Amino acid sequence: MTMDLDITTLLFYALTGDASSDGPDTSKISDTCLELFERDNECETLENTNGTLCNTYPNKIFVPLPAEGGNYCKLKDFVLKARFARTRGRFVAPVLVFGDKYVCRSSTLARSPEIYYRQTYGYWMQGEATKPSDNVAPADDKEPDFIKEADPKLVDPDLDGNEWMVDKMRNADISLLQYLKVNVIFDLMVEKKKVKYGMNVTSSEKADKSQRYEPFSLISVPYPGCEFFVEYRDSGYNADKLKYDWKQAFVDATLQLPSSVEKVCNVAWDDYTNWDLVTLTQNYLLLHLRLLVQDDCDGILLHCISGWDRTPLFVSLMRLSLWADGLAHTNLSAREMAYVTIAYDWFLFQHQFIERISNGEEIFFFCFDFLKYICDDKYSLSRNQFNGESAFTNSNGHTKPASNGNSTHSLERSDSLAHCNDGNTVECDNSSTLIAASDDIEKSYTPPDPSNQSNGNQGEQTAVLHVQQTDAPDEDPTTVPTAQSYRHIRLMELRSLVMEAYKETIQLLNEREQTKNTGLAATLMNQLSKTFSLVKK
Repeated sequence: MTMDLDITTLLFYALTGDASSDGPDTSKISDTCLELFERDNECETLENTNGTLCNTYPNKIFVPLPAEGGNYCKLKDFVLKARFARTRGRFVAPVLVFGDKYVCRSSTLARSPEIYYRQTYGYWMQGEATKPSDNVAPADDKEPDFIKEADPKLVDPDLDGNEWMVDKMRNADISLLQYLKVNVIFDLMVEKKKVKYGMNVTSSEKADKSQRYEPFSLISVPYPGCEFFVEYRDSGYNADKLKYDWKQAFVDATLQLPSSVEKVCNVAWDDYTNWDLVTLTQNYLLLHLRLLVQDDCDGILLHCISGWDRTPLFVSLMRLSLWADGLAHTNLSAREMAYVTIAYDWFLFQHQFIERISNGEEIFFFCFDFLKYICDDKYSLSRNQFNGESAFTNSNGHTKPASNGNSTHSLERSDSLAHCNDGNTVECDNSSTLIAASDDIEKSYTPPDPSNQSNGNQGEQTAVLHVQQTDAPDEDPTTVPTAQSYRHIRLMELRSLVMEAYKETIQLLNEREQTKNTGLAATLMNQLSKTFSLVKK
């Protein structure tokens, strides 16, 4: 199959298409991702046609198998039993394999009203909500030994008379986690429970009063939601010194690390509320990576609330960091790696591209722009420099970006905001936002100039030129690039590809919106003119 790996085309479709559809474009993107995945790992496919398992997950979920192999034929049955345990039905899904360990993603835990609704809806629409698949052996109904019946004195007050259903779903969720050998859970929510209109709409493992998740290492790493990235956009796409307000009334989650986990990184964790966005993201990513290689970590689950903003941010950063070290997706080029990360981690798992960019919530752009801050060896798992290393010198002493950083500091703040309706369907006047985004991105990114090879200036331009110059074998066989330069080159090359494609995509969308708005404006003015004429008469 001939693969179309044009990133601009992919991003344009992500901003105009529908990942939940099973149309030819989405299917082609999915097939391309599978082919890229299987360059390095054999994959089993979890069929989710028409959203039969989850209507906001890919139609085909790829489960990369460990190098030594594995039998996950019962996975679908565990998923069918547990799929209503988490909000929006976004169950625990393995998306990255490192050795024999899975990195999984999901949403947070659902509360009883949502569980009850989805169970009832599934029963009436599909006949039976949790019917085991016909083509695999049914999963063992026996729960793991460590799962005990909930003490009536500890029953979660959120259960609202449906204790048995919540207990059943959460035990099934734990069985799925155990089947995937996950024993570490990273919770990125800044709330213990998500509250809307004065009501708790979701829960979380840390808020489970029945203590079902006590056997797991529960790590609360509160991280700003997508709304905060409007400030990132308004600051000219500059995350330096951009701090989150941890004193907001709804923020009740705190950084909580088991004592054994605290020692994985030599970081002053108590200072997390003083860190800027760069330092916060650096330290959290460092913790994710270092914990992944610990002997007592069997697998990791990452989740926020819905699992489509903060979750793909850290899943992508982990995937790209391991790739840059040559520890994952080793047979993929920078372009192929960029494609599979954008397509699978973000688009097919239904990051809300249109709504986020219309609202100026540029968490996707931040993800790839942030790569310039993790080129250092301290984020490398291929270098054994972990013991006794101080990750950061002070609360704001984050690693300097790989680029010189001068361009982003001169950006002007954009006051253009999209105006959107309230409701499920977002209808936005995107033109002002797209123009502002295109202008700011163009200022913050300078494409590499192939003709400029006269000096050794640092930055993404030099990094890309270095890649171009080292494509041919080095004449001196004793010259071997260090892990740092290798990691730096790969990350900066990939970042350059995505930044340029993103800028082109925004410009294309801007042009399309201007054309569409011009036509609409002419029609509107014509109608208004006729109306005024009638009124005058």
